[in-house]
Amino acid sequence: MCALGVAGLSPFILLAATLIFFDDIPARPIQFALLSYGATILSFLGGTQWVLAAASTKHITREKSVFWGFFVSVIPSLVGWASLLVPIDFGYFILVASFAAILWLDVRATLGSLLPEWYLRLRIALTLIVVPCLVIGGVS
Repeated sequence: MCALGVAGLSPFILLAATLIFFDDIPARPIQFALLSYGATILSFLGGTQWVLAAASTKHITREKSVFWGFFVSVIPSLVGWASLLVPIDFGYFILVASFAAILWLDVRATLGSLLPEWYLRLRIALTLIVVPCLVIGGVS
């Protein structure tokens, strides 16, 4: 699992490094590629929330709680898509805030024993790399 998470970082790192080290390449296509990949991964992280909501249906009998879990799980996909429709600088801001929000949800889920500790450690490590790459994309 860890190797797959690290492999998923490679587009973030390569695209951010391209923006830093290659002045002769037009920045906008690279920025859009980085933004698009970030939106895709954000959507993927929403899938984790979907699984948590689905698993909780065994234990939660209140319909409102189940609805809330599924509602929260689709927000990352919608927000990621929206980040592609706004000016690129604002799109990056949206993604950075969203990655932080999803990490907060993962912390809560881990504290509630819904996710294993190793998953949270991995998410923190990955987020500490993803967010600076997105910031680079937003300021380049």
